[in-house]
Amino acid sequence: MTARLTHENEIHELTPEEARELFEREAQRRLHMSGDEFKRRWQAGELDPEDPNVRMVALVLPLAH
Repeated sequence: MTARLTHENEIHELTPEEARELFEREAQRRLHMSGDEFKRRWQAGELDPEDPNVRMVALVLPLAH
């Protein structure tokens, strides 16, 4: 999957490495856990999908593959 970020009418296509870094950064910033821990806990059903921070990290989870 290719991700794109926009900034003032510019589109920047993320490399796979940049996409993984974005996911990792969001998991740490929003939930104070690593991306790997988020993936494990998300798949195990341990995280509340109604929590806005969990939702935001879940949205960028596909970028981590």
